[in-house]
Amino acid sequence: MKNITWEEWQHDKLLMGLTIALLIAFAAVLIMSIVVFVVYVKTSWIERENSKNVTGGDLARTILNEEGMSDVEIKPSYFYAKYWNHSKRKKTFRLRPWTVNRRSIWTMTEAAQQTVVSTWRRKKGRMGTAFTIFRIPTILSVISVILSIGTLIYVYLKFRTGDGLAINSSEGKKTIAILIIAFTVIATLTAWADVMKLSIIRKHVTPILQKQGFTEKEMRLFKLIYTSRLILAIAIALYNTIRLMLQIAASTKGEGGNK
Repeated sequence: MKNITWEEWQHDKLLMGLTIALLIAFAAVLIMSIVVFVVYVKTSWIERENSKNVTGGDLARTILNEEGMSDVEIKPSYFYAKYWNHSKRKKTFRLRPWTVNRRSIWTMTEAAQQTVVSTWRRKKGRMGTAFTIFRIPTILSVISVILSIGTLIYVYLKFRTGDGLAINSSEGKKTIAILIIAFTVIATLTAWADVMKLSIIRKHVTPILQKQGFTEKEMRLFKLIYTSRLILAIAIALYNTIRLMLQIAASTKGEGGNK
């Protein structure tokens, strides 16, 4: 695999176009990260109370009761994966302690989305399919961990046998390029799964919050939280997609240089 010089990169329209697009996407991610952080500070630390004077645990209890799950016990817990917090066997529903006890606007969105999504697990049809989407990021994260462990084992065995990685060799560069692309593919798929996840949450959870009798101002803040997080997720997904395209294009150009 041939290294591409900066001069060659500049004269390649595809690589330069993708590089510019990547920088724009990165700027969008940075801007939206700041926006989401500002929204979080306002709705979590400034707007510490809500007009209903309910905690996240109270809201979760109300939603569970409305879904015919009054026998499910809400348990504060630090250790669980989001959207995997409902145990049918134990009849428990877990939320972080701060989500259970706090009354902020941000807390209301967190409690509502986790509770609503958990109720979909009992349903069939469209909502059952929607719940499946929430499993995808977790599954991809597990795959990423397995791939990382496999990479470390591969590197360890290479050094142990004395072969070395031969990073400067064509084989070594190909191996590194393939691993980088594999991780980027997983990151890209996870990012688009997050977009789908937040899009579903925004569409289906907002009406349930409105049903609880929150004020118009609070509803605007709920929508602002979900919309800003969705736009950030889209920006991250586009950034990862463009980065993947750039890595593949650069790898292909490098391969072409050896022919």
